[in-house]
Amino acid sequence: LAAAAAGGNAIAGAAGMLAFAAGTVPMLVAVAAVGQAAVSHWRVPLLRAAPALLILNAGMLGFMAWQLLAS
Repeated sequence: LAAAAAGGNAIAGAAGMLAFAAGTVPMLVAVAAVGQAAVSHWRVPLLRAAPALLILNAGMLGFMAWQLLAS
């Protein structure tokens, strides 16, 4: 996008930006659709696992901090 904007030709720059948008927007829509489907399918199992994962994460961060301060 920066190259399209800095090219010096407004028509070519606009065409480059339009091509970028045309290539990017379909994938953004696909990722959003897959994300919505995953949320509806995985919501309950992730809510059950979240406390254990948060405690594990806190333990790992505490261990890493301890190692950093000990050295």
